[in-house]
Amino acid sequence: MNPEDFDENTINAFLERDFGNVDSYLVPNDVERMSTQKQLAKSTGTNEPIIVLKNPNGKYELIEGWHRTMSILLLGDNGEDLKNWNKVKIRAFVKDLKKY
Repeated sequence: MNPEDFDENTINAFLERDFGNVDSYLVPNDVERMSTQKQLAKSTGTNEPIIVLKNPNGKYELIEGWHRTMSILLLGDNGEDLKNWNKVKIRAFVKDLKKY
């Protein structure tokens, strides 16, 4: 996945938070949590599972695991536009909304 695989609201939140560099939502212990997840992502190349909803249009809405998701996505940051970031593997629990 790369950031463009997510829905517009999720992408906007990633951008507002500058992928964890800005605590625009006043998340408790945000800096420490982001630092921990970045270290884990870099050292293992993986993340603890996140929770997403897969919308009928194929885009994912992030429900839980913001620090983990931003950290693992940053591994694909190649300095280009978000849609051109390298794809990374993200472990996730997925609820497919088109099935219900």
